[in-house]
Amino acid sequence: MKALCELLVLIVWIIGIVLAKGFWSTLFAVVCPPWALYLVVERGMVYLGCVS
Repeated sequence: MKALCELLVLIVWIIGIVLAKGFWSTLFAVVCPPWALYLVVERGMVYLGCVS
């Protein structure tokens, strides 16, 4: 179960790197995984209409 959670976090981290726009945001997403996770959560909330 632990390996599955680690794989899920890794996939979300990679998705966050892909979603990052610009050099500094991408670099920060690679160096600081919570930033990448934030980008994924933010995109999901915009998609669901929770925030604009």
